[in-house]
Amino acid sequence: MTAPGFAPISHPWVRHRLAVAFRFVDAFTGAPITLPLDVRVETIAPPYPEMPRLPWTARRAADGTYRLFASNATLPPVGAVDVVVSAPGGEYADREPAAVVLPRPIAGLFPARSDFIVTRRLWPTRQLALPVGETAVIGNVRTAAGAPAAGYRVTLGEPPIPAGAPYGYTDAGGDFLLRLPNVRTLSPPPASAIRAAASIGVELRAPPAFAALVAPASPVFPLPVTIGQPSTLFITIP
Repeated sequence: MTAPGFAPISHPWVRHRLAVAFRFVDAFTGAPITLPLDVRVETIAPPYPEMPRLPWTARRAADGTYRLFASNATLPPVGAVDVVVSAPGGEYADREPAAVVLPRPIAGLFPARSDFIVTRRLWPTRQLALPVGETAVIGNVRTAAGAPAAGYRVTLGEPPIPAGAPYGYTDAGGDFLLRLPNVRTLSPPPASAIRAAASIGVELRAPPAFAALVAPASPVFPLPVTIGQPSTLFITIP
């Protein structure tokens, strides 16, 4: 029954199919990124009639994941899909973009939440406001001619730098930000003494393969950094 003067209202059903849920973490700390991100698919090839409207934008859920849905008559693509990730404030960058393969594989007899979650690392930039008390290095890499060294992989740490140590990348201007969560006030064994500074070494690898080590022309490493605050570093390469 409809009240006088009011037209009947139809509430259509909307059905969502979850394609994938992304969880983004800081490349250095491993902590979930809480800043808002823009996560989208800009191209789908080959196109098909039931494809989602482009850009196919992920929705942020209450658990911090970013979810791509296909709604009603639309169907998710099949195969590798390139996902574009950016931070509106520029605080994080996707330095290692990779395609996600759809549909996601189901591990058991029935779909589980974990089947759809894909964890991706993002790298902080100089625009990120660091927490008080954090040890980090804000730096720039340039050639001897003064040109920015873009796309270089930079690893900093207390020598000898272990294999698999966290690394960052220089941007188009040669800038980088490396957080150093493993450089602590208590020095490594056997000394294990309270300290205010630590000596760090550097590894620079040239793009695109990052196989070749590049020896800095200046400064001379290892260098001291103050623990508990950002340090500034300017590196020149041949």
